[in-house]
Amino acid sequence: MSVWPRLMDPALMSLLLPAAIATEAAPAAIGPDAFKAGMRRLAGGVAIVATEHQGVRQGLLVSAVTSVSSEPPTLLISLNRTASCRGPVLDSGRFTVNLLGRADRATAELFGDPRRRAQRFATRRWAPLLTGAPALEGCLATLDCRVQAALEMHSHSLVFGNVVEVMAWTDTIDPLLYWNGDYGTADRRDRPRPGLAEAPEGDAR
Repeated sequence: MSVWPRLMDPALMSLLLPAAIATEAAPAAIGPDAFKAGMRRLAGGVAIVATEHQGVRQGLLVSAVTSVSSEPPTLLISLNRTASCRGPVLDSGRFTVNLLGRADRATAELFGDPRRRAQRFATRRWAPLLTGAPALEGCLATLDCRVQAALEMHSHSLVFGNVVEVMAWTDTIDPLLYWNGDYGTADRRDRPRPGLAEAPEGDAR
């Protein structure tokens, strides 16, 4: 049984969201292949979501991590309902988001290969943070989260995490990226960065 109050199935969502946005899904105007082809043009960071439930560590590779709010610190991950890690995340009520860098590509490929699931936590050092969920030592950063809520949407569960600890393992920021079905890195910048740029409107980063 989950240790947190489950939100939200579509019926509940229709009661909680404004009528303007809580609508039935319209018939798809495009097929899944066209949608995937478009989304492959969007470069995204790569992360490992990890948890521990009943003494067993579970983890999977994701690119769907989104900041939601900085007050309180909250993020969102998207987990396929068939993912082996989904149940343990929801049942334990805790997870880490481990942001990967260029040097972590082999670890990304390991966690992305279901045939090597048993080896996922054997090749690197992992340490528990505040929630007890495992954190990957040496990655760019780890965000330790308690499950706050979840929304079931089509094939995926959208899981909201309250961030209770952040561990920056390195001063070097060289992220591993994923787009068009392959990994890459941010080798070029369009302009000098004397300071941090403003985050896009609506983005908590």
